[in-house]
Amino acid sequence: MSPDTTVAGAFALRTAAGTTYDATVELLSSSATETTPGDSANLTYGIFIVDNMAACTEDAIPAAGNEVIANGTAFGSVSGATVINLAKGASTTETGAPVTLCFQVHAGAGLDEGQVNNATWQFEAASVE
Repeated sequence: MSPDTTVAGAFALRTAAGTTYDATVELLSSSATETTPGDSANLTYGIFIVDNMAACTEDAIPAAGNEVIANGTAFGSVSGATVINLAKGASTTETGAPVTLCFQVHAGAGLDEGQVNNATWQFEAASVE
C-alpha cells in the first residue's frame, strides 16, 4: 500500500452441511500492528456484504443495508458494527448460502511506505434457534 490508496479483499461465510440452525456472526475486534510505531493509525477499514467475490473491489460501495461497519473506522474500534445473519442449508446435506464480506483498508496520507502493517479481525458465530 501507499499513502491515499485503498485495497480490498473478500471472505465468504456460510453454515456447514448438517447444520440445523441459522447463525449470527458478530465482529468482536479489529487490530493493526506495525513495524513503525504509530503507522497503523494511518489505516482505516470498512466491511460490507457483496453479491460475490468479484464484486469486492477498491471502488466498491456498500448497498443500503449491507454495511457491517462503516468505511473510515479506525483499527481497534468495532463501534456500530452490525450482526451478520447466516441461513442454514435447505436440507441437512446442503451448506447454507454464502455471505461474502468485502474488507476495504484505506491508507491515509501519513502512512510510511516500505513498512509492514498487519490487520486482524476477530468474529464470533452463534447458533440461532
